[in-house]
Amino acid sequence: MKSTYFLVSSKLRGPEMCGKSTRPRPHMGYRIQCQLEIQIITPGSFPVIQCKAAKNEVMLVEKWWQGGMKLQSRRKKKSRHQPELEALVEVTDKTRYIRSIDAIVRGPAHSQGNCMRFLDAIMHMIMSVLDKKSPGTITERRYLSHRHISSHVKMPDSYSEEEIRAAREANKEVVSHDAVEDALIDLLAVPADHIILLPYETRTELCEVLDEPEDGQADIKMLGKALGIKRPRNASKVLEEWSQDMNATVHRLVDVLKTLDPSATDAL
Repeated sequence: MKSTYFLVSSKLRGPEMCGKSTRPRPHMGYRIQCQLEIQIITPGSFPVIQCKAAKNEVMLVEKWWQGGMKLQSRRKKKSRHQPELEALVEVTDKTRYIRSIDAIVRGPAHSQGNCMRFLDAIMHMIMSVLDKKSPGTITERRYLSHRHISSHVKMPDSYSEEEIRAAREANKEVVSHDAVEDALIDLLAVPADHIILLPYETRTELCEVLDEPEDGQADIKMLGKALGIKRPRNASKVLEEWSQDMNATVHRLVDVLKTLDPSATDAL
């Protein structure tokens, strides 16, 4: 199952979101939409997503309504300098059937990396629900235009992962689509091969291999120790915690896995 969606809306306007500073604030967003027009996301999926967000350890639900919710990042204990981030997750189309959802995260100035990781946590939470509630629905992740969402465009334009990949491979600093153009750094805010940019399916497959090792294979405790994670519970949590490191790249992960369990790199 390949799913996840998010929206940028005027509900994120106003200084009340992240203090009254007038400094530029990073805006980042994803759109998860059905690849095929004949496919839909099960209507009952979004209420389940809302309930799961209310129980999530990295986010707080500030308010929710039919087809949308406003979130805040949950600060870790003893982390006074962790920036406060806020997000809007909302069904894009208001028709009878759900075909896409958009989400945007906003935070204080110079918090692009934190915004990207918070957005990644939201994405994986949603996709875990869609895996169960909309099996068989093929979706794609798209990057919402930073220029549009920072200007509070109600229906922002978006870029496909293929467009982002092509721009990176051509060593371009900007990516354009129709009448909009954005800097790649505004869309990604992390190294091009950072772990959070791995496709959801690839990351899920990798976690399955690590969580259920066969004889002679590396287990999650070995991986956690190699990556510096103190209390590894499962592969998903290990990668989620490790992703807080800006150097948490696929290249580094492959090197670690090769020393622990070469078979795990097949998923990558």
